[in-house]
Amino acid sequence: MSTFNIIIQGFARLALLLVWVLTPVVNRAFHGGWLLPLLGIIFLPFTTLIYVLVYAPGSGVTGWGWVWVVLALLLDLGYIVPPPGTQYEQEAEELIFLLKLSEQGSNSQKNKVSPIVQQWFTNHNSTNPCAMVISSQRAQSPEHFQVPEPWSGDVEHAPILFLSSNPTIDESGREEYPRWAWSEEWIADFFFHRFGGGRKQWIDEDGIRSLQRDGSWGKAVRFWTEVRSRARELLERDVRPGVDYALTEVVHCKSRREMGVPEALPECARRYLQRVVKLSGARVLVTLGKRAKVAVQQGFSRSIPPASEEVVFGPIPIGEHQRYIVFLPHPNAHMKRTFEASVGREKLQILRAFLRSQISEQLNS
Repeated sequence: MSTFNIIIQGFARLALLLVWVLTPVVNRAFHGGWLLPLLGIIFLPFTTLIYVLVYAPGSGVTGWGWVWVVLALLLDLGYIVPPPGTQYEQEAEELIFLLKLSEQGSNSQKNKVSPIVQQWFTNHNSTNPCAMVISSQRAQSPEHFQVPEPWSGDVEHAPILFLSSNPTIDESGREEYPRWAWSEEWIADFFFHRFGGGRKQWIDEDGIRSLQRDGSWGKAVRFWTEVRSRARELLERDVRPGVDYALTEVVHCKSRREMGVPEALPECARRYLQRVVKLSGARVLVTLGKRAKVAVQQGFSRSIPPASEEVVFGPIPIGEHQRYIVFLPHPNAHMKRTFEASVGREKLQILRAFLRSQISEQLNS
């Protein structure tokens, strides 16, 4: 069900409750009964609201009244959504994905926690593929657990998306980073506007230092510095972190030195990898490191032969866009990590030309 339908149902519940309390139409339509309208508020609020509004004393619902009731039923069931491609739908889809990733579908604190995370906190001995990556945070309760990173930056519009294994945790706890106790609005703001334009400047303008809980800036993050250099190399100009490129991972929970990633990777990649890539507007997906490479090869096996030694594939139709997939060494690898060293000058020029044409097309559309 889309965010549009959820919002409509919320307004319908409120409207139906007010109509029931302030007017006689609900009692009239249900002949004084209370059980059916109560069930209607819970399960089919818009259908129930339209039914009581078109109900006529003596004749009930007739003719066009039933048409409106059926349309309301389809809306309640999620078969009617806003036209695809609208800005509203794009923003709603992004937000819904974030909430689904965090499983924040309720106002109760318990239901705001991912079921896999909640399972681990309930029973440490349960068979849980994410047990090691979760336990590596050493959080004493779900409320103090650092939430999974869906992405960082304007994933909808950034032309480059860097994909790595999993985010590294700041074990000192000084980083201003979302915990489960944060509100949904603040969590969404953090990830959508992590590089600027949000309620806080979560990362400095250079895109390499994170905001600390005391208001200062942390040390430069080597990974972010390296990613910015690769984006500059590909675009041949200075870049705006979060705008010219966004970041995501195949395992979204934080840990140190990829602890727990091998165990969690199959489950996390199965749930989210293709959804994130299809949701993004990136025309070039840059995969960093061996673990991310394996996940991408398996996730897009129809386009990428698993045993292939090639490092550039494309253009490949993924979602609504044609994209290139590039495999680079991890930023911490002790080897040459540039595009030119990894793919060669000829293929690098092809990637640059493709990006320029795609960016130009976006600006003119």
